Amino acid sequence: ETRHCVMDIVEEILEVSKVVNIAALVALFSILRKRLPAKYLPRNLRNLVDVSAGSPENYPRAFWRWLHQQPWRKMLPNPVEIQLVLLDMSQEVPRHLGVWHMFLVSDVLGHMYNYSFELFRKKFIGEDGEIERFWNSVRHTEWFKCHPVLSLPDIDLSLVIPLMIHGDGADSHRRRSFMITTVGSVVTQGSM
Repeated sequence: ETRHCVMDIVEEILEVSKVVNIAALVALFSILRKRLPAKYLPRNLRNLVDVSAGSPENYPRAFWRWLHQQPWRKMLPNPVEIQLVLLDMSQEVPRHLGVWHMFLVSDVLGHMYNYSFELFRKKFIGEDGEIERFWNSVRHTEWFKCHPVLSLPDIDLSLVIPLMIHGDGADSHRRRSFMITTVGSVVTQGSM
């Protein structure tokens, strides 16, 4: 029963993680680390909770290390690395902000499709004919009539997965912020 309680806590953490910042999550992991005996935490969660044992500067690195050890990580592509540069028009010298990592939606979808078509189908396609039924149900709407996908030659809407995208900013330590984006299928309500 305790193990089910812990798994419920994990689900709550994952749900809350959509709206809270990294510092709050690390504080929550720290509480779990102090209050729950290690034997009640699954090993992969115990390792994630241990991220809170380090210093704040090391949280991102420790999290990436934990992430790469997870078996489900195989379904994700490698993140794209981008160099962020601040351009201030009042100064002539750009300031390098550092290296950032992000997943491109198209890469994640392609990687998930190749990793497990059944998982991809469950999360994004749904039952046979589900996508066609969606497009037929919105054909009369103004946004559909103006949708750019309709301008593509020989478009087969049964192959176009309608996605919902939600973005939200999240603050973290030292005045840094992160953009969290959730992508899901309109026909299945699954998200990643």
